[in-house]
Amino acid sequence: MHGFPECWWTWRHVIPALAQAGHRVAALDLRGFGGSDRPPSGYDLVTLAQDLAAVVRSLGHERAVVVGAGLGGQIAWALPSLAPDLTTAIVPVGAPHPLALRSLRTRALSGPALQYASLRIPGLAERRLRSHSALEGLLRSWAGPHTREALAEEAPTTPSSCPDPAPPAAPWSRCATSCCPGRKRRPWTSR
Repeated sequence: MHGFPECWWTWRHVIPALAQAGHRVAALDLRGFGGSDRPPSGYDLVTLAQDLAAVVRSLGHERAVVVGAGLGGQIAWALPSLAPDLTTAIVPVGAPHPLALRSLRTRALSGPALQYASLRIPGLAERRLRSHSALEGLLRSWAGPHTREALAEEAPTTPSSCPDPAPPAAPWSRCATSCCPGRKRRPWTSR
């Protein structure tokens, strides 16, 4: 399971390695990301874990090992409590145990959590990303140390430069949806 703000394509280098090791691999877009539907609700961990369980069963499997990064890791943590019979094991990457998250409730939101929360407020993301410096700052905060400069150089000059706008139900996925195959450009590139 991919993280925020990504899509299944994030796993493109991992899929062949797992398949060569003899595993059956399925990488999907979470609800509201990439090529998936964008309903107005259902983005909570319980619903996302139920979506994942339904996909595993629809593929004809009774058990699965779930690998997830970030948000996908949080879904992996939720799955065993919702579908223990389905879950063989989980591999949460960059996703703390839910009990560790409880201790964070009393702390102020910061970093990625604050960015994610601010992108969920209708209209706020568009207002904050009107300038090139705001886009550059967001890209730098999400990128790894070796890719920060390259991403910043490729940042669109305006939010309208992002391809394939999402419907208002998922404004935060506006640019993130372009990371998937079948799109004409890579994410964050200018026209």
